[in-house]
Order: sequence, then C-alpha cells, then structure tokens
Amino acid sequence: MSRISIPSVDNSVEASKPLLGAVHKQLGMVPNLMKLLGHSPAALEAYLSLSGALGKGKLNVQLRERIA
Repeated sequence: MSRISIPSVDNSVEASKPLLGAVHKQLGMVPNLMKLLGHSPAALEAYLSLSGALGKGKLNVQLRERIA
C-alpha cells in the first residue's frame, strides 16, 4: 500500500517553507498535517487562512477544541 510521505520542513516545496516557518514560530513545532499540506503551497495557504479566519470567531477556545 503506498502512502503519502510527510516531508520535513527542510525538504518541503520551496514556496511552502515561509508558511511552515511562520507556523513553527507560532507553535514551536510544525504539525504533520501542515507538513503534508506543504506538498501544495496553495492548499497550505488556504488551510492557514481558514484557520486564522475561524480563530477570530466568537466561540471560546475550549468550545472550538471540542468541536474540532
């Protein structure tokens, strides 16, 4: 069974490296989901934009985590 490889930040697509660097700066690490999305810089940017927009909502952190 073939699997999608999860690249390290250093081995990511060049256009994804600044986005992954920003995630690392904010979280102190880069989750595997974001590394995987880094295969497509457009997908990674869209995911980060969506996460940022949802973070500005009126739900508190605990409720957002329960929903997630």
